[in-house]
Amino acid sequence: MKKIVLSAVFLFVFCFVVLQAGLWAGEGRFAGIPYKSATWDAKSINELNGNTINSTAKVMYKENKMRTEAVTENSIMKKPMHMLGINTLEKIYMINEDQKTGTMFSAKSKSNPDAHYAQMMKERKNAKYTGDETINGVSCGIYTFVYTTDTNNQKISENVTEWRNKDGFDMKMIVEAENIKITTINSNLKINPELPDSLFVPDADIEIKDMDKEGAKLKDSLGSMNNSLKKMLGQ
Repeated sequence: MKKIVLSAVFLFVFCFVVLQAGLWAGEGRFAGIPYKSATWDAKSINELNGNTINSTAKVMYKENKMRTEAVTENSIMKKPMHMLGINTLEKIYMINEDQKTGTMFSAKSKSNPDAHYAQMMKERKNAKYTGDETINGVSCGIYTFVYTTDTNNQKISENVTEWRNKDGFDMKMIVEAENIKITTINSNLKINPELPDSLFVPDADIEIKDMDKEGAKLKDSLGSMNNSLKKMLGQ
């Protein structure tokens, strides 16, 4: 039971770290980053009912393609997890670099783990400006909005607060939903660096499972992990 619950938490955290890092980039579901290319460091603190999972990531973006190299750890894990996310307008890859295995979703797939961000993007356009604050030496405007997502046939409202630089790039973001709070702080932003296209293609030695073909199995697996997590949390 404990292993299943931890897997659910880590999957959620990794999905959020990878997808939120590329959430506002370029066009379509990547709408918001005003740069042709960019790199930055992301640090996430993920709080779930008193438990904390910390993640750090190196993010590389180029023309609607995103690479996120993440390391996740907490006191329960025997060693850090090294995960890699590659997002394009067509596909999403989530790769365990320690095991050399990964999954692939098409953007149009019903199993796409970031499909609900389309609604988040709509609500983001109506965000309310609430003030200013400096984050890591960068002057930012503070914006807040609320959006509702449907996860496993359960509607969940998420409160989002963003600290945007003068270009509209998020230097900090907090998402709160029920018993979950995720704080992401971006730093070391470099604008328009030269990045090779090879960064946005999985290495040939990675065993990739096509989740468009495994959609039903994934849905059952996520549903089982979600139910186990609720039981563990007494919900």
